[in-house]
Amino acid sequence: MADRTIIKDLGPVTAYAMARDLGGYEGTEQEFAEGLAASATASVDAQSAAVRANRSAEAASTDAAAAHEAYEGVVALTDDFIVGPPQDVGCTESGNVVSITWRDPHDSYATNGAAYAKWGSTRLVVKHGGFPEGPDDGETLVESTTRDEYRYQPFVKFMGSGSDYYFALFSRTTALRWNVADAPRFTVGDASFGTFLQMLRSGTVSQFGGGVSAGSVLPWRLGGLWPDMPWQVAHLDYDADLGDPRSWTVGQHAHNAVLVPQYCPAYADAPDAVQLPYDAPESTWGATEDETFLVGKAYYRLDIEAATYVQLVDGTDYVSGTPVAEHEGEVYERNHAERISNGSNRWATSNIRQWLNASGASGDWYAPQNPFDVLSSNANYRQGFLTGASEAFVGAIATVRNRTVRNSVAKASQGEGGGYDETLDKVWMPSTAEYFNTHQAASVTHEGRQFDLYRNVYDTAELRKRVDPGGTARFCWLRSLYVSSVRSAMVVGISGTSVSRDCSTLYSFLPAICIA
Repeated sequence: MADRTIIKDLGPVTAYAMARDLGGYEGTEQEFAEGLAASATASVDAQSAAVRANRSAEAASTDAAAAHEAYEGVVALTDDFIVGPPQDVGCTESGNVVSITWRDPHDSYATNGAAYAKWGSTRLVVKHGGFPEGPDDGETLVESTTRDEYRYQPFVKFMGSGSDYYFALFSRTTALRWNVADAPRFTVGDASFGTFLQMLRSGTVSQFGGGVSAGSVLPWRLGGLWPDMPWQVAHLDYDADLGDPRSWTVGQHAHNAVLVPQYCPAYADAPDAVQLPYDAPESTWGATEDETFLVGKAYYRLDIEAATYVQLVDGTDYVSGTPVAEHEGEVYERNHAERISNGSNRWATSNIRQWLNASGASGDWYAPQNPFDVLSSNANYRQGFLTGASEAFVGAIATVRNRTVRNSVAKASQGEGGGYDETLDKVWMPSTAEYFNTHQAASVTHEGRQFDLYRNVYDTAELRKRVDPGGTARFCWLRSLYVSSVRSAMVVGISGTSVSRDCSTLYSFLPAICIA
């Protein structure tokens, strides 16, 4: 018998008609009625089949409104399913006024993407003398039905004198099922990640836990591949001084905290740092991305029979300045010899930038960034940096606008021709300006300003050395490049000074994130 959905608040005839018209059900009305009766006591496998039928119903309909209405009316599994608890809970007090923030849970989803439990509301409950045991155990302060209503702007309540207030947040589904077991329970001033976020966003984070400033090590971990990696504050309220009205943080957050790992990243409790290349050696040949033929640049065609590339002649095979698209046949370029052997030093297209901002297996996130781009075969590139990371931690990371200088090698020679890139990154690496307050040329002033951690705390070469958990000093990649080369990027040397190295060399790295 075909899969069928369970429709709530509908008679059997209407339910049968919707299943037939939207879901393609081909059985008789009697068979459908028998199926509905059986579904009441069906196993989890039968319930999962209901979800699949719902998915098919939505996809099959050409009427989006009708499909959505049918989708909302489906009981995906049973009403016993719940959503997760609220996250990122923060609670502070000033003058008997309590401010509480939290992030509401997502809907719960089956593996095929159909929702089987939808968030409906979150109730904040307070009780004297002990934590609320359930949503009705104490005084309800507020019940929000608007998702993330109090994520950035706190719920504020005057509580009067006394310190024996105990709070809990209970999430409820649209089917009125409460999550009681996982409800966060807290008191004023709990040293939670949510409280840290709330104080950061209000500009009072310097008072958190006795004081937070550049160099402070925070107790929370990113998780995933890096369960034991401690983060420390590199700068509070950083502004890259981009020289235009746009904010460095996308979304123009008033306050932020730039964080970097205390040690060179290492897997789990391993003592040795993870080491990987900035970029991989690139391919020799690639299809041109030029829109017009450039003067002085060599172009080629592929001779398939001879299995070789033949250089085109300017004035005979093409004319400089004319559109490449008008040329008959594919046009190719030969890569710079140093990029072929050592990779490219352009941050915007580098392997390491793509990896830092990725989650999951490389087959899911890697995409060539230029005609010659190749992903490194280094084992550390098999999974993205954010694989398995804490949802709460990643959810607090702001996207930032970084400027990074391009090399000055002529484009005709497969260089970048100078200037700078502007990239949007959740995870990046500091520039030499942000780490050392140095630039690779007098005209290079676009890569930010020095973090307080390296200006006021780690203010000597000895202190600026990067070491792994085992205490070994490591060369450590920064995002800046050596301007006059196509193959070299900058690193923190083992003596704590800035040096350049070939991009294909295996070194540690310095990830940075902005919490806002």
